Amino acid sequence: MIKHFLLTSVRRLFKDRTLSVINLMGLMVGMSAIFLLSKYVGYFYMRDDFHEQRDQIFAIHQTVSDQEAANKPFKTTYNGVAPLIKDEFGEVLGMTRYENPGEMLVTTQRGDGTIVKHNEKRVMEVDPDFLRMFTVPLLRGNSETALEAPHTMVVSASMARKYFGEQDPVGQTLTASFAWGGEETWTITGVFEDYPRRSILKFDALRSLVDKDFELGNRNWSHPYFKSYLWLREGAFTDELVTKMSKSINALPPMVDQNKEVELHLVNFEELVTLSESQKVLMVIGIVLMLVTWINYTNLSIGQSLRRNKEYGVRKVLGSSKALFAKQFLYEAFLTYGLAMLGAAALILIAYPMLYSATGGQMLPMWEHDTPINAYLLAFILTGSLISTVIPSMALSGLSATSLISGKVHDKVKLGGFKELLVSLQLVVAMAMLIGVVTVFQQMRFVQNRDLGFEADQVIVIRGPKDGWDGKIKRMRTLKNEVRRLPAVSHVASSITVPFWWPGQAVGYRLQGQTEAVRLKTVGIDENYFDCYGMKWLAGGGFQKGQWEYNRRSAIINETAMRQLGFTDPEEVLQQEVKVPGEEEERYTIIGVIADYHHESLRRSISAHLFKFIGNVGFVSVRLNQEGPLRMSELTDILATIENTWDRIYPDQVFDYYFQDERLSQMYDNERLFEVIFFAVATIAVIVTFLGIFCLSIFVSLTRRKEIGIRKALGASPLQIISLFTNQFRWKLVAAIVLGAPLAYHLTGIWLANFTYQVSLSVWYFVLPCFAL
Repeated sequence: MIKHFLLTSVRRLFKDRTLSVINLMGLMVGMSAIFLLSKYVGYFYMRDDFHEQRDQIFAIHQTVSDQEAANKPFKTTYNGVAPLIKDEFGEVLGMTRYENPGEMLVTTQRGDGTIVKHNEKRVMEVDPDFLRMFTVPLLRGNSETALEAPHTMVVSASMARKYFGEQDPVGQTLTASFAWGGEETWTITGVFEDYPRRSILKFDALRSLVDKDFELGNRNWSHPYFKSYLWLREGAFTDELVTKMSKSINALPPMVDQNKEVELHLVNFEELVTLSESQKVLMVIGIVLMLVTWINYTNLSIGQSLRRNKEYGVRKVLGSSKALFAKQFLYEAFLTYGLAMLGAAALILIAYPMLYSATGGQMLPMWEHDTPINAYLLAFILTGSLISTVIPSMALSGLSATSLISGKVHDKVKLGGFKELLVSLQLVVAMAMLIGVVTVFQQMRFVQNRDLGFEADQVIVIRGPKDGWDGKIKRMRTLKNEVRRLPAVSHVASSITVPFWWPGQAVGYRLQGQTEAVRLKTVGIDENYFDCYGMKWLAGGGFQKGQWEYNRRSAIINETAMRQLGFTDPEEVLQQEVKVPGEEEERYTIIGVIADYHHESLRRSISAHLFKFIGNVGFVSVRLNQEGPLRMSELTDILATIENTWDRIYPDQVFDYYFQDERLSQMYDNERLFEVIFFAVATIAVIVTFLGIFCLSIFVSLTRRKEIGIRKALGASPLQIISLFTNQFRWKLVAAIVLGAPLAYHLTGIWLANFTYQVSLSVWYFVLPCFAL
């Protein structure tokens, strides 16, 4: 019997070759797209799922009320919060702070005398409990004691190879030099497996904070910018416990003296792992694509079943039962899905490496990862097979043999409305996808073409040296002067930060005569910074070369800062004095106002900035005087000359640079990837929909052959015949526009919420897809 069902199913596939191929292609492409999309979104959804005690780990957030403002929320804490809570509350098994001290130069000397040096950005400072709280398997060393001693650290296997090659790293030392002139030496006490990239915690090495004890002085209770985590006993978390922790902190002398009050919030570590808006949209699209694929197959199954009425009638006459009908349909469905799965597997094997490379490795492993995604996909296949089997088999098996053989199936079977509904749903999805494609495309063009308020092209940014203060300013001045003399260079500037790097430290400033402070992000620059980046002046001027006393008492602000200080006319704010409350040395006269520029990405609003003079430290920005794009050979020569100059002045430092326009481009890599994935998935959904409608049109034409023949005999033209068939889709298209447009508006709105600056949803975004359909 099984052999008979299989042979019948195979013959059926070959008999309707065109329709079978279309059906298989729709399933293959849909299933492979769903699988790959699930691996991409699943990568972010399942971040940090490998931590064994994650349900007992809580991040400390706090809300601060002080003289400047009330109820300021922070996802960080004061430096002393976590250590004090661990000491006072028995429910706490462990605590750790998790801080990035900034980019540093890490150096070591191998046994053969070779000096190895690299700039490192992911050396984090943690407390010893970190290795007990989080799952970080050590290949060498003991998790319980590795960070207990001062000046100790554990490194990743990759970092160990980078500095020590095949030597045993345990017991070796690394020396770190910081941009502010500090220097520390660490002893390696352990090596861990390369930490999984799918984590919200990013590090290549962990150094102990044991030598940086917290104090009950204002230093540890003034800046709430430290990430902190608690490890609680199982079941210990209660609102009462959190309230007691808050009261304990508020009773401390530094908090009372500064008239501050905090309200702590404990957030479970699992809740910190969330999908971005783009990933949520892709997840919804994946579910929609899954439904479109299933709807398409079900529609085609219904159409093919209705064409086999005589076959089923003969089977009924020969005594076939409803169970045999169901089995025949089931075998045909499983055969079709089985072939589609083989084709999808081939497509996946081809596409997975390309998508893995395009996403920078942000994909779950294809098969071996312990994830339910593969099981979900198999469940989808089985569910689709069963549903597409049950619907036509139940409808046809209930008809009499006479009705089946006579061909009066369409009058008896009550599947028309259901089939029409499925087709309408497909068209709604296609319309929403097309509108989404147009909107995403326009937003990305808007991002790439928006005026940033400064010139990013032809600017080379050299990361600042991590050298001591002895001769620091002299060396930087020498570097800038020598690079400025190069024929290809027009401007050279130094600054504490640069656009698209760090926005600056938020500091409260108060105008003379005012009581309320305004928080401005403060950036230290030299006198050439604004000219180097081609920024526009609204009023006043910049710092003066060689005028140290004038410069150190002066400040420049942007438009947003001017408005927050209460001014609308740039000329009026000039010569106004601002100061940091309680800091007499932090007093500045505003000498200039520049036009707003995008220091950060378009995802964020332009911040209020204050620029003060800090000459000859930090990043070095070099603007080339070439108007058009440079040839690679010219650029190579320029970089080689600058590097030689650097090596002569900083023989102990690493020459590390990037191009500002490339940095700008990298900021939107995730959005461009989303654009590509969204376009691909939308295209697949639309193609699958059109294939389904094409096949249904064929079914309709076959069932209405006699009617078509009579109309042609009576003189109907081909155009009239075509119009006859398109009429039945006209109202479905209208419904697709009416329902698809609001759906697309909502989904694209979720994605556009990532950007503070975004395109307006023009009516053309909705009209153009209508013509496509």
